[in-house]
Amino acid sequence: MAAPGDVRRVTAPTRRPTVLVVGAGGYFGRQLVEELLSETSARVIAAGRDVARLEQTFCDRLGEGSRLSVTRVDLHDGSTVEAALHGVGVCIGAAGPFQKLPQTLLHAALAREVAYIDLSDDRRFCDVVLARAADAAVPVATGWSVLPALVGVLARRATEAFDVVTSLDLSIAPGNRMPRAHGTVASLLASVGRPIEVWRDGACLTVSGWSEPAPFDYPAPVGRRKGWLVDVPGLDVLGRTFGADRVEFRVGGEIGFLNVLVSALAWPVRWRIVPSWVPCAGLLRCGMALFGRFGTSVGAVGVEASGRRAGHGVRARVTLVAEHDGHRIPVLPAVEMARHLLDGSEPRTGPLPPHDWIGWDDLLVSCERRGYRLNCAEATMVDDG
Repeated sequence: MAAPGDVRRVTAPTRRPTVLVVGAGGYFGRQLVEELLSETSARVIAAGRDVARLEQTFCDRLGEGSRLSVTRVDLHDGSTVEAALHGVGVCIGAAGPFQKLPQTLLHAALAREVAYIDLSDDRRFCDVVLARAADAAVPVATGWSVLPALVGVLARRATEAFDVVTSLDLSIAPGNRMPRAHGTVASLLASVGRPIEVWRDGACLTVSGWSEPAPFDYPAPVGRRKGWLVDVPGLDVLGRTFGADRVEFRVGGEIGFLNVLVSALAWPVRWRIVPSWVPCAGLLRCGMALFGRFGTSVGAVGVEASGRRAGHGVRARVTLVAEHDGHRIPVLPAVEMARHLLDGSEPRTGPLPPHDWIGWDDLLVSCERRGYRLNCAEATMVDDG
């Protein structure tokens, strides 16, 4: 299997300026559609199982002369997927939860040589994509959300002055103001108390999901946020890419007692009293919406890297902070990748490397357009003892 870093360089044809977004009626799908319309000049097709719902969601964007259209796609019906890909240059999978999705969009995209992106947060889903896309004739970007795509670039920046990387502590601090879709909450609950994988001692290690809380210090207005281990794709890829002994990812919401509540829910799963809390996603979503009025739309993502330089222990931290619209951070990598594919500036095929798909200056410009702040703390010496 080709690793994401082992992609081949080719002369890429100009992509047809049409982007298909599957799952456009969902939480991240809606944001993708809005950002693609504002950040690119491409035609955008919003796809999902319920066309009437899509028309209602995007009623103010549809109409004569609009670059947006809607169509029906059911990922369990391959014929609808193939029909929707006609004339498309880039497709983006945003339907969820990915733990239950078939790979029909990927199969059809590879067959039609359409560039493929997904926002998968499921490790197993991404592993299957990487295996099936090893010899793809088009670019394939899986997990193109916070992890591994965004933190991969932040980690590259944090470790650029290191001789050796020993650990990467990755974290996200979402705000609680915006309501979450059912699929988003179900995806979160899928790993609560369940076995998940982290990267320790240079290999995958199984631990319990939503465990081992640890703090991460963000710039204001986020500040210190406690996070819990969750299951995400790409930790092994980043571990091998940077040669790190340990790579871990934690999430910590804005309202502390909700984090503690979810952490407490992990114990019945570990003791096998409850098999999973996913069936209760609707109930937790209602609770999050109820207390969301006390939250904000601030969001942040961070990487703290430890290693060695010139024989001394060093540590560096890189963060992205959104003082508003923080809920849009997870779609930034997919939108920026789509822009690169549409303008032909991404000449590689096969699985793309999550640490090397956008230049730092380009990311700065992308963040500035959105009002986000990138903060780079200089590498500092630490006590080896």
